[in-house]
Amino acid sequence: MQCAELSATEWPYQGLLFSPSTPDPQQRVLVYLHGAGERGEDLSLLTRYGLPALLAGGALALDFAVLCPQTAAGQDWQIPQLCALLDQLKQQGKTVLLVGYSLGALAITDLLAHTHAECAGYLVIAGQARMSPLPLSVGSAAILTVQGDLDDWADTRQWLAQLQAQGHAASAVVLSGAGHFISELIYQQPAILRWLNARGFGWPVPQ
Repeated sequence: MQCAELSATEWPYQGLLFSPSTPDPQQRVLVYLHGAGERGEDLSLLTRYGLPALLAGGALALDFAVLCPQTAAGQDWQIPQLCALLDQLKQQGKTVLLVGYSLGALAITDLLAHTHAECAGYLVIAGQARMSPLPLSVGSAAILTVQGDLDDWADTRQWLAQLQAQGHAASAVVLSGAGHFISELIYQQPAILRWLNARGFGWPVPQ
């Protein structure tokens, strides 16, 4: 995959954009929100862990784009900026899947407390959730939480139960014997990859 830098003068965030070797006629973009350790102005931090690390190291190639914004040092993800980013992609005709790890996962739960944002799905990895009322429009979204059983966030379990009780399309995967640092491990899990495939983001599923 090809990697290009994104300028904060043209986008709400600076970041990296991994593009497939051949154009994607479906115009799909996976937006990956990093954890606390990758905040700052150094874009190389983005490729230390998780999906960006797999792409940058050549361990994985996908047939859709992966956009990795970077939030400023010491800052949480800001909902107005995230909404602006998603709106910009929507105006370009993109189909978006939103993935967040740790701090990025918390951002997704905060975002869903404000708006549906019309993403194809939301993947919440090793994150804590705030118990906030959810807008009715979120019911049409697919939401998957992933946690290691050694990194159990009770708030996230309660948030998921709230979603399910309200009839939302929400489910969970719990990885046995895993802790917090699962941002690369999850892409070896068939159940998670099947969920991604079901959202229209084709992914090789290990046997």
